[in-house]
Amino acid sequence: MRVTVDTVVLFGLLNRGDQHHERPVRDYNDLNARHARFFVPRIVLVETFGLITRRKVGKDARLAAADRIRTLDWPLEEHRTGDFRQAESWWRQFADWPIDFPDALIVATSVRLGVDSIWTHDTDLGKFCNHAAPRLKQIGTGFRELSP
Repeated sequence: MRVTVDTVVLFGLLNRGDQHHERPVRDYNDLNARHARFFVPRIVLVETFGLITRRKVGKDARLAAADRIRTLDWPLEEHRTGDFRQAESWWRQFADWPIDFPDALIVATSVRLGVDSIWTHDTDLGKFCNHAAPRLKQIGTGFRELSP
């Protein structure tokens, strides 16, 4: 199983103080037991570092989060020109939906990579996937339980 990791999940996994920390930890353990291969689009890393910075947690907490990202050792996927074009097309098409350009870029990159699922807790991203890229499954709390 090939899985794209969304920002909400990565931040929740890293941030032990997050109110939803246990959900991504539980999901990670389940997915890892099933030998999932995880992928992190570049924009997810950028958004995650932005969230960490805006929390004003201090230098030690920032560095600890960066170190935890490194220990996950998940491949960082670069976006290509076609990903940006597809994301912009969807962003325009779904302009009245509560998705932002990074969400559209995450989905476009996932489609190009041929991943099976997007691991997210963002219900708006899940709804968007159902319309823009219906072959992508959404996994994570809020969509369905991960157990087989």
